Amino acid sequence: MSPMGEKADRVCTECGRSPVAMAARTEAGDGLVARLPAPMMVSERRGKRGKRRSKKGLIAKVLFGWLLFMGLILLIGRLIWPASTQSLAPSAVLQNKSEMDDRQMVEASLPDVAQAFQNFISASTPEEKAQYVHDPIRMAGRLSRYYQYGTSSLGDLISFRFTGAAVIHLPEGDAIEARWGHDDGRIYQAFFRKEEGEWRLDWEDFVRYSEEPWAAFLQGNSDAEGEFRLLARERGSRIQSSPDSMNLVFYTSRQGLPDEVGAASPQVVVKRDSEDGKLLQQAFEMREKGKTLFDSSLPDLMPAGMVRIRAKIRRVAGSPEPAFILEKVLACHWLDSTASGLPKGGTDGTDKR
Repeated sequence: MSPMGEKADRVCTECGRSPVAMAARTEAGDGLVARLPAPMMVSERRGKRGKRRSKKGLIAKVLFGWLLFMGLILLIGRLIWPASTQSLAPSAVLQNKSEMDDRQMVEASLPDVAQAFQNFISASTPEEKAQYVHDPIRMAGRLSRYYQYGTSSLGDLISFRFTGAAVIHLPEGDAIEARWGHDDGRIYQAFFRKEEGEWRLDWEDFVRYSEEPWAAFLQGNSDAEGEFRLLARERGSRIQSSPDSMNLVFYTSRQGLPDEVGAASPQVVVKRDSEDGKLLQQAFEMREKGKTLFDSSLPDLMPAGMVRIRAKIRRVAGSPEPAFILEKVLACHWLDSTASGLPKGGTDGTDKR
């Protein structure tokens, strides 16, 4: 470049620009050169931006990988357990909710139920026991007659081991079915109904109450009729039995020994197409299918091939032995309830007759 003179119109011999103009722009500080950052600052800012972009990229990759992993787990689960990932039908949802409600009811009521059972078995007189049974005013006279020869103590609750409980649904309201095993090997099944805010024992079911001892009724030889809680069995197979009638035998059950039976009746013939015959036929079919009383979640405690009945039976004097006639099947259970114990339409088992 040639030496710079004093005139403003001089130009550089190498770049062709005026040195004076270039110096003026630099001193003004508002030109393009002044606004640009130093080379080192540009490098540092680019480095920070690069780091932020690399961190965001890493997070995106991790998130994508996690979503992909979870998707694979769901896919594998659907292939292995297809039913578990399907939406439940409305009926299944309602059933699950009902089962959950029943479990919560059992958990909430069990302490009071156990206390009621303890109070009942510890009471020494019919009057004391009546305080802990369902419908105590109506039951008072029956307790007095039943225990007129004294009470047989079942022992202290310490001798019992709780084995299970479930909710059953009756027309009169929900009830709790509870079971205890005793140190002597007996198994006690008891149903409790809530009355005036307290859980009380369904005493008639617990003792299999009948208006007269079954053994004494069988030995009589005069005309008589009574209501009894019994076990019924159809004699002979269905192939051997008449298509028009069923041959039945009635037994008492032994408290605490569900597999054992007491006194047996002579054979009683019932027409299959009668109301009682249809009811019993349905009860035996339910028994064969393994259905439990009122769809209880606890296993049934009955001898094989037998069903519970509460029935009116008439004794007719005869020679040399009396005859027995089934007058009416009141229910296919022993509870103090209007329910038949069988499903109406094959569903709930709590219809009223």
